[in-house]
Amino acid sequence: MTRKLIASAASLMLLSATGAFGATMNWELTPTLPGHIDMPGGLMSAACWADPQGSTPDFLRVTITDPSGAVVYYMEIPDRTNWSLDWTPPAGSVDGVYHYTAEYHSTEHGLEAAGSEGFLVLGTATTGICAFKFIDTNGNGVLDPDENLAQGWEICFTFPDGHEECDFTDEDGVVCKFFIPPGTYTVCEILQDGYENTLPLCTEIPVSSSIEKAMFGNREIVVPTVESTWGKVKSLYR
Repeated sequence: MTRKLIASAASLMLLSATGAFGATMNWELTPTLPGHIDMPGGLMSAACWADPQGSTPDFLRVTITDPSGAVVYYMEIPDRTNWSLDWTPPAGSVDGVYHYTAEYHSTEHGLEAAGSEGFLVLGTATTGICAFKFIDTNGNGVLDPDENLAQGWEICFTFPDGHEECDFTDEDGVVCKFFIPPGTYTVCEILQDGYENTLPLCTEIPVSSSIEKAMFGNREIVVPTVESTWGKVKSLYR
């Protein structure tokens, strides 16, 4: 899961002028990554609620954008600080990561707070692989609710014919290959300096008639602090 809080210029100006934060945005979305919504027929549920922090609500703006950035849902709700929705992707929608965004606007400052989260839409007839990269802070090999998917990690796909295609995880920590030939694929992450893997670096995935998923977890390597020689000498005379 990757949640993005977006600070507005008005909030930053308010913080600078008063020393207090402006409004805040909270939201919930189901299903979260690495889960997905089937298309057609699947359902994404979301709710947002803003804490105005004393400001006067002007309106909420809620949008959903597709992987190309095109707006596929738009709602502007006056005088509100909360909004819930259920959204079903229309038949023929493009596969990939969509984004839900909620904005709170006040009469005093305009846009004060916003948040965004990605979710995955997959056609029931789509074949492919989606690979997810997460920072496994506790090293248990599981994406826990308080851990985040990670952007900018290289994932390589070796196709059944032997050729390799490599891409970097996007802002939501995912990279997908859609409409690929059936067969067995080898999917590997490229380990970055300063990290160790908590799941296998490579996994073999058979692809037939649906979307398969691969998970890659890493945590930072913690280097123990070595006490200086002078510190050790001082400790002898304490």
